[in-house]
Amino acid sequence: MPQLDVHFGDGHTRAEFDATLLSAGHLNLCLLQLPSSQNAVANDASRTAAIAALRDLLAGNPAHARPALSQLVAGGGPVLINAL
Repeated sequence: MPQLDVHFGDGHTRAEFDATLLSAGHLNLCLLQLPSSQNAVANDASRTAAIAALRDLLAGNPAHARPALSQLVAGGGPVLINAL
């Protein structure tokens, strides 16, 4: 498993990863920025919208049987998913 380090601070996020994670010299990046409150994060509350978004992205739903990710990133290349 490649080493992946994510650093948060100063208003941005930096991700560092081992070059063996790359496919054909690049890595697809999928960012999900979902609404949440500081209280929900601090108390590790359930984030129903986040779960639904990830399920649609990775598995699909009755409205679209195929995972949305397969439509966003054709060819099955590696994808880093960051749900904020």
